[in-house]
Amino acid sequence: TMNAEIFALTVALAAIVSSEFTSEDLLSACPLGDNCYDMVRREMTSAEEQIAKQNFIILAGSQFYCKSKSDYIAEAIATDGYFFCENYVDYAAACDAQTESSCNNTWTILMFQKFQNALGVYRCGAYSPIWTCQNCSDSYKRWICSQSYKKHILPSTEVVEEGKVNGGQSPGSFQIKCPWPAESVVDPAQRLADAISAPISVKICNGLPTYTKYGNNASVTSLATSPLNVCGNPMGGCQGNIILDNATASAADGFYVNSTIEITTDGVDYQGQWAVIEQYDGLNRLAMFRKWNVKTGSSSSFTQNPQSTDTYRIYLSSSVVGRCREYDRPVRRQGKSCNFPDAPFLPHLMGGDARCGEEEDCFAVPRVQTTGLDGSGRPTYPDTGFMCCPRSGYTLSRVGLGEDWSVYNLSKQADGNYSCTRRTGDSPYALGDPVVYKAAAPARAGGQVAGCTWNFTAFADFAVDYCVLRTCFVVCEEVMRRCPVNVEFRCPKRGDRREYDVVGCNIMLAQGCVVTFPPTTGSAITSCVSLNPYGYGPEPADVAGSLYGLPPGGTCQNVGPSVGVAGIEPPRAVQADGDPPIANTYWKISKSGMLYNKMKTITDADLVCTIPAGSCSKFETSTGQCAAVGLT
Repeated sequence: TMNAEIFALTVALAAIVSSEFTSEDLLSACPLGDNCYDMVRREMTSAEEQIAKQNFIILAGSQFYCKSKSDYIAEAIATDGYFFCENYVDYAAACDAQTESSCNNTWTILMFQKFQNALGVYRCGAYSPIWTCQNCSDSYKRWICSQSYKKHILPSTEVVEEGKVNGGQSPGSFQIKCPWPAESVVDPAQRLADAISAPISVKICNGLPTYTKYGNNASVTSLATSPLNVCGNPMGGCQGNIILDNATASAADGFYVNSTIEITTDGVDYQGQWAVIEQYDGLNRLAMFRKWNVKTGSSSSFTQNPQSTDTYRIYLSSSVVGRCREYDRPVRRQGKSCNFPDAPFLPHLMGGDARCGEEEDCFAVPRVQTTGLDGSGRPTYPDTGFMCCPRSGYTLSRVGLGEDWSVYNLSKQADGNYSCTRRTGDSPYALGDPVVYKAAAPARAGGQVAGCTWNFTAFADFAVDYCVLRTCFVVCEEVMRRCPVNVEFRCPKRGDRREYDVVGCNIMLAQGCVVTFPPTTGSAITSCVSLNPYGYGPEPADVAGSLYGLPPGGTCQNVGPSVGVAGIEPPRAVQADGDPPIANTYWKISKSGMLYNKMKTITDADLVCTIPAGSCSKFETSTGQCAAVGLT
């Protein structure tokens, strides 16, 4: 029943949209005049054309892609000098390249300032017997950050990563001695001979340097006379090492630097030994550091090189939390931008750019104009102009000079398709003839890697793309509760879940936060509910009553006795006598000085220091006791 002229125009515009045309180009190409864009959209979204809407490109929509935490923070610092939503946003964000305000730090700051100006006309101490303008501002900041930096659907707020040493394969680590050659050996000829006798020791002691960074200085013979200053030793001191699980570990060089790794194997004497990673080679999945440390608090000095039967836990550094992952392979993080692999962040309008896998390299090829629909009837992404092949490099070998090289290149075959060729050898300068290794895969657009729809248009119950996690209702409702009524901030009703939801949603809190319910009359028990254990929304509570409210800030750390963090404390070295205490970032400290982990049920006495009137003249902070009557 579709008008024939509109139908023909829709097909023609489908080809235009799939190329690099802008919206202005689209309008100028309309044969029906300036109003054809609106006409096509109106026809395509009419109730009578639901089938057509599923099979043709909707000519207005959003283009979401995933942006890592490190990228949007770097962009915010470059444009404004600071990241406004710090602590509230600690995840991989879903950004809309079609909307300028999306993932825009400057816009978020401006909106907050305008809200502050509007709020300034009220008497902040008089509009409510409970809330103040500061409460209102805190709630609005949480909400505006949730709208500007929407959370990507994948659970990318994990702060720990676990795995089997070398995936359960042998070896689990390399038994070496550093520095090698030994510092006492000064004769160049002898140093060279020693290096050739144990090439693996030379490479690992020097942090497994890559040829792309150090050139020929990364070779065993060069390192014998010119070692690198790594792992705290100018002669190469990375004696401790462990091979991570290939199934879960990152393939990016340097990814785990400054993260802490701990052996978690049950029933072994060295359970709990730990180290701070100082060098990481992604191709070999090899983490390197100075040495293993004994379990914190242990009187033993025993440590052991990990075995293939061991398991480990990595406490990720804050710089790598919130990395985007591949939607169809969520165990893998996204690779670098093909056009700008070394850029700290990409312009918003690039939509995440073309990307290969984390373990692959990009190869530029002529762009092919493509149109069509995928298996779900959604429009396919345009061709990116890049193909992907495995990343070149070497894996450690126990023979020869300790390098087993594979160098990959792109080759166009007679049938017009592309293949990855492979050359092997024991050095990058002595390689065999190329052989076809496998078919090359096309690089994918940022939104495609993130599982987002090309040119998504809202319909029915979906106001945002499927790859965007909806915001929790409570984030919006807190603004209504804590702000003056005359501000006229409104939220949708609970039944309208196009942009908000109740569970499986973004609560805008750090991982593992918990908040208390107010105690019921006559009860000494206060129950807690986990709000964000894995980066999603609140879990259902097993107690009667409703959630009292969110903490004032974006994190539960050190905000008082009613809020705690259900986190895992990483191991750390025992402090020397006289050193100032280290700030604890994983635990909440109560007024009585106690530590709570995974708060379940606690009494009111644990939360507050109750002092009977006239009975206590002094509160001893050192002991956490009331000096007069000994109350805790």
